[in-house]
Amino acid sequence: MNSKIKIGMIALDLDRTGISTVIMNCCRNIDRAKFEIDLLVGDRVVSEYIEECKELGVEVIELPLKHRDSKGYYMGLLKVLKAKKYDIVHVHGNSAMVTPDLFLAFLAGTKVRVVHSHNTTCDHITMHKMLSPIFHRLYKKGIACSTPAGEWMFGNRPFEVLPNGIQTEHYRYDEKKRQEFRKRLGVTDEFLLGHIAQYTVQKNHPFLLKAFEEIAKEHENVKLLLVGSGPNFDEIMQKIEQHPYKERIIVLGDSSEIDFVYNAIDAFVLPSLFEGLPLVLVEAQAAGLTCLVSDKVARESDMSGNIEFVTIDSAKAWEQAVAKEMNKKKEDREKKSKKARECIIKNKYDVQSSVLRLQEIYEDLLS
Repeated sequence: MNSKIKIGMIALDLDRTGISTVIMNCCRNIDRAKFEIDLLVGDRVVSEYIEECKELGVEVIELPLKHRDSKGYYMGLLKVLKAKKYDIVHVHGNSAMVTPDLFLAFLAGTKVRVVHSHNTTCDHITMHKMLSPIFHRLYKKGIACSTPAGEWMFGNRPFEVLPNGIQTEHYRYDEKKRQEFRKRLGVTDEFLLGHIAQYTVQKNHPFLLKAFEEIAKEHENVKLLLVGSGPNFDEIMQKIEQHPYKERIIVLGDSSEIDFVYNAIDAFVLPSLFEGLPLVLVEAQAAGLTCLVSDKVARESDMSGNIEFVTIDSAKAWEQAVAKEMNKKKEDREKKSKKARECIIKNKYDVQSSVLRLQEIYEDLLS
């Protein structure tokens, strides 16, 4: 094949989310001599991603906002799909709610349609079930970030687990970064818990604040760092204002220095209501962190032995997990980070392995 393979990737947005990170990692590392990628999005696009995509030669096509103008979004999507004549359309999502996008790709004449599952449930379960019979007839290849995410989206039909790869060296532990960022945060010898996530129902911030109240009551030397933004941000800020230990909660908002954040904290917390295989857990492990994680998260996420799964039925259980971590003998973070990165690469959760496999999938589908 002399010409490049044209890929149209459809995603809800290009915000600071795990899915967006997966998409951007693909754009950064795919063989641009063989593949040409367009990103078709129907919601917020972070300005830094637009600039980076320009440098990478990736076109970002912003469609009408899907949630506000669904008719405009779908008409715009069909127009683009017909005009661009992609070899492959690759749809990222969490449920069979992507069925209309797949159907429009079918109408536009795209023969190879790929669906990529990134989660283990959704907000519209009834609609997901209703659309599933049509959904299963519209894709050629199912991909998932984990086995539970694949089983949720594809049921007993075939799918392939494609690990969400990270740039492992970017997250290696660095003592200099740690000291610099802790100083900027006003943290000295405190034990710093860190949480990086969008403010959505899924990420379970109300429970996290409840658990932190239990933790802070028992341990004077603990602080909580919250990183991210999202639709429920204002609601959670109100809860923090009423929190009895609000002076020990640091709200950072969005950050482009996530590697500094991982270095600065002492343990990562993720009490999600549901997850596929969150990229933040791979990154946190690479930085040599112990992760205290909801028991609703895929067990595949533990590739270093540094994840402890904790029930989200009990705030006390989280206090006990934090106490256990604080009482551990101090570990050499550099060694822990090195060992974890080796495990991540061995399990093919490095970005080079995942993108190489995606390229093979694309080429196999076309052949």
